[in-house]
Amino acid sequence: MDYAELLQRAEVDAYLDRLAEDGLNWWFNMEVPCIALHLEAVREQLPAALPHSLRLRFLVEAIGPEISETGMASLYEQALEENDRETACAATGAGIGAIWDSGYDFRRFGPWLENG
Repeated sequence: MDYAELLQRAEVDAYLDRLAEDGLNWWFNMEVPCIALHLEAVREQLPAALPHSLRLRFLVEAIGPEISETGMASLYEQALEENDRETACAATGAGIGAIWDSGYDFRRFGPWLENG
């Protein structure tokens, strides 16, 4: 069943579960507009879902206007606690990307180098 069908049937939980899986793959493939489009379709339901889905929290933060380096570090730690290696890798990449996007102060790489 595709995303549109899930929304038509009001199966929001199934939509969010699928988005949590597919969205992470889209992140690794740099398909950020696809993530944004699918998150927008369930914008009103996200606040209730975010506390229960680490991957959805990652996606929401990762597509924001500015990625929080500290937010990604926290998501990384939580992903390790939940044994979700894919989300941990995604958070690492996004955290490092936030450093690259912010300038030349590479001393901030320290925590990420320790995590490697």
